[in-house]
Amino acid sequence: MGALKKKSKRKTGKVRLKKKKIINKPHLKSRIRKRKRASIIKWRSQKRTKKRNGIRSKSKSKLIKLKAQVSKQEGKINGEVYEYPPPTEYHLSTKDWIANQSFLPWYKEIHESHTRQLKQPKGFDERLHISFSMPEFYSPAPFVVEVPNGRVYGDFGCIIAPDNKLLWDVSIFPPFIPSEHPVFRQATFSPAHYVDETIAVLTFCASSMHYHWIFDVISRIDLLNKSGIPIDRYIVNGVKAGFQWEILEAIGIPKERLIICHETFHLEAKKLIIPAAPAIEWGPHHWQIQYIRQEFMKGNQPNPEFERIYISRSLASHRKVINEDQVLEVLYPLGFKCIHLESLSVAQQIVIMSSAKIVIAPHGSGLTNLIFCQPATKVIELFTSNFPVYVFWLLCNHLDLDYYYLFGEGERSADRIDPKHGYDDMVIDIEKLSRMLLLSEII
Repeated sequence: MGALKKKSKRKTGKVRLKKKKIINKPHLKSRIRKRKRASIIKWRSQKRTKKRNGIRSKSKSKLIKLKAQVSKQEGKINGEVYEYPPPTEYHLSTKDWIANQSFLPWYKEIHESHTRQLKQPKGFDERLHISFSMPEFYSPAPFVVEVPNGRVYGDFGCIIAPDNKLLWDVSIFPPFIPSEHPVFRQATFSPAHYVDETIAVLTFCASSMHYHWIFDVISRIDLLNKSGIPIDRYIVNGVKAGFQWEILEAIGIPKERLIICHETFHLEAKKLIIPAAPAIEWGPHHWQIQYIRQEFMKGNQPNPEFERIYISRSLASHRKVINEDQVLEVLYPLGFKCIHLESLSVAQQIVIMSSAKIVIAPHGSGLTNLIFCQPATKVIELFTSNFPVYVFWLLCNHLDLDYYYLFGEGERSADRIDPKHGYDDMVIDIEKLSRMLLLSEII
């Protein structure tokens, strides 16, 4: 079971939440039962007063904390546990939480802020769609912060500060309104397992999706590495697909160092290390792209067989090109290859995308791999009639790719409102596709 350790004193600088400790030691249970609740509250109040006045208490806790035993499966944790009430308030940003502390938590900005002027996308619209109307994109300086006795809760891994308030900017969740976060709908919380370790948090509400796994999970490891903080374990969520394990292995994080969130997950760490969540600004950032390319394109050799590719979504559950056969009848004579990225390993995907000089694809996570393309690669993104999304246009701007877009057939909305949230399939007008190939000088 390992050596016995005394629990370190909590140095949060704030009044500690009253919490119920769950104890499985009979001799200690009987001792605690003899204390009346009023005397406990009085004792805690005196202790806090001494702490605020700089007086160190001579009394030491008589409860010895066993070192947490963390299993290798599904992030199950054995060890001492505490009970907390569900939070009812939130800090809009981590900086707000820091500003409310009587002590100064460790906080460091890793990269400088950055503003990029954006090139307009090319298409057939007389008036540019509102999704592409941004003249520039601002990337704030990403940070890493240390939260003593911070907690992580639930299968989406929301982060709770020591004052029992949600840290919204690193716990965002649809519909992206802080007061409507699902953690506030919890009637009770499962007990929190305490670990006397330094734990990094890499959770995100949509981490099971390829795009979000790359940009909202993996890229944040760059911030952790540059912080210089030694990490014992990493908390992740939504790890369901083979590509996720392949990527973790490629960057040198073994399963033994992972703690995986689940529905009743609740962990409190001696030190919770939290990198900024880039998705709060809704777009890929320059530092993320640099890190992913440096980490995954080492020694990559392009293959000239894949200079012209069409990425198919025929194996996906939604957003398919209904008349894909007609589309391919146009593309095959021009030397295009049809690719199903989900059937390939991550290494194979990198080779194909870094080899491409022209990429045509319906909007989807497969276009995340544009991050491996070479400058000046031509990209034609296909959209449903009501679902233009700007993230891959932004990515192409960062990478200096030549970006075009084409809407599928159907009634068009003047704004970004899409009643089907982008899940409907699309029909591509073959005549418009041919015109787009001319506009982009592919033919």
